[in-house]
Amino acid sequence: MPFYWKHPDENLAVWKIEETPEELLSLSGFSEKFTREIFSEIPASESRKLEWISVRLLLKILTKRECLVKYTPNGAPYIPDSTYNISISHTKGYAAVLVRNEGKAGIDLEYLSGRIKKIRSRFLSEEEERIIAHSEDERLLLIHWCAKESLFKLINQTDVDFQKHLHVQPFAYPAECGTFSAYESKSPQQLSFSFTYRFFPEFILVWNNP
Repeated sequence: MPFYWKHPDENLAVWKIEETPEELLSLSGFSEKFTREIFSEIPASESRKLEWISVRLLLKILTKRECLVKYTPNGAPYIPDSTYNISISHTKGYAAVLVRNEGKAGIDLEYLSGRIKKIRSRFLSEEEERIIAHSEDERLLLIHWCAKESLFKLINQTDVDFQKHLHVQPFAYPAECGTFSAYESKSPQQLSFSFTYRFFPEFILVWNNP
């Protein structure tokens, strides 16, 4: 199995990028026409190129078809002429894709590092800081960050303030995996979603539940 990890019940997979662009293309089995199409838009940098190809390789494996990915003005990915809802994330040598035939898709993948402690004031509300008791646990902070990134993708709104408009409900912690709820107060609907988080040795993965 070429995946780093695949969810047993969801159309969700993570790829650990250890190949060159040429090796990824060889693994993909992309048609010549599709390869030409994606290379007409592929980023120039090596790291972005690897992310670009690995995401489309994951999409092919999960959907059993070659998927051209386009982006809305807000930057949300979609597959033209398809009923699929997709969400994409990548970080430091890993790529993740979530595909849904029905319902919204939101996923975030983040590498474990101490950097999250330096930016906590940008995304944690006063209420969230109070609930987590100003914890320095980077894993707990990353759950909040990834939840808000995923929620941001789900609501597809502009001018979203992560502190003011995105809210993570209290949940049981610590655990290697678990579920929790989060909601937004940016739109009139004030949408709420259930999420799952899962820790791996080098990263955390958060996605919304069906």
